[in-house]
Amino acid sequence: QRKTEICERAYRIMVDEGYQPVITSCIDVFDSIYRTAKIDARYVSEGEVMKALMDDSVQVVIIGRKLSTEEMGYFESRGFKPPQTVIAYDGLAFVLNPANMDTVFTVDQIRDILTGKISKWSQLNPASKLGDVQVVFDNPLSGTLRYVRDSIIGNGMPITSSASAVKTNEEVINYVTKNKNAIGLIAANWISDTDDGGVQKFMKEVRIADVAWSGGKEGYGPY
Repeated sequence: QRKTEICERAYRIMVDEGYQPVITSCIDVFDSIYRTAKIDARYVSEGEVMKALMDDSVQVVIIGRKLSTEEMGYFESRGFKPPQTVIAYDGLAFVLNPANMDTVFTVDQIRDILTGKISKWSQLNPASKLGDVQVVFDNPLSGTLRYVRDSIIGNGMPITSSASAVKTNEEVINYVTKNKNAIGLIAANWISDTDDGGVQKFMKEVRIADVAWSGGKEGYGPY
């Protein structure tokens, strides 16, 4: 009886949905090694992950940043300093509809797209037959959107009013496949495992943009 109870015990964690593919793979390996322990991972936005941690409804989380000074202060006021461990590095992937032939952008062009300074594809390529640029994110509370605000745009500048958010990285990919004018932002690990059947399917449905530091320089994808 006691053995049965141990086998059924699950340890709950919460994970930024952007990292679902890689964490799912890690848990599969964990399950194959440790037969008497299970990890119950819930994949939600970064904002939801942090709310659960602050509310003390979960003790282990995986997000794409360190805790802020304010967040650490909150825990320290309760007499506890949460340990933080770097386990991996990820990047952003800019995904485009296959009908979009413009697949190399500079950092400045990406910033101008995200702020709305560039609102039409013809501003990047006069020969483009596409119309207004449609920026789509995974979630209003996602780590991707937070990273865009504090590390790409910066200086408190607003994101373009034409941007929209769905719920998950997979929904971003699906949106881009159906909308020629769209550029989607997802976590790179959603398309990095080229041996995965789901990734192979995604790669047939979208183009991955390269990003260069400046015009005339070589562009790089999130690989």
